[in-house]
Amino acid sequence: MSNAPTAERVLVDTSVWVDFFRNRPAAVSLIRELAEDHRAVICGTILQETLQGAKTEKELAFLRAQMSLWHFEAELPEDFTAAAGLYARLRWAGVTVPPADCLITAVALRRDSVLCSPDAHFERMPDLKFHRVSA
Repeated sequence: MSNAPTAERVLVDTSVWVDFFRNRPAAVSLIRELAEDHRAVICGTILQETLQGAKTEKELAFLRAQMSLWHFEAELPEDFTAAAGLYARLRWAGVTVPPADCLITAVALRRDSVLCSPDAHFERMPDLKFHRVSA
C-alpha cells in the first residue's frame, strides 16, 4: 500500500477503530492524520477484534470492507512465542493483561511500530513505543 518506512507506521489498536466507527472526534482525527501519510497498520488480531464487534451481517460486511483499506501486518509464528513470553513475564510480576494485547505488542515490537491505544495497560509492556490516545 505505502512505501513508508516501517518505523513511521502506527499499529492502531482495536479500541481506536471502535471509536473511529462510532465517529468519536479524537479517533476520527487520528485515523485521518494517519491515512494522509498511509501510516495506519492493523494486524490479524486487531482485525478479528474489530470485526467480531459487528451487530449484524450488514455491519460485519461494512467493517470488513473498511478494514481492508489499511496496511495489514500478518502475525508470524515468532510473534506468538514472543507474546507468550511477554504474558508469562508480566504474570510473574503480578500484572495481568489480555493475551491478545500481548500478541498485538509482539507485532508492534517486531515491526518497530508505535502502538496507538487508549488502553493504559499497554504502558506496562516493556520496550513498546506506545502512544496513548484519548478515548
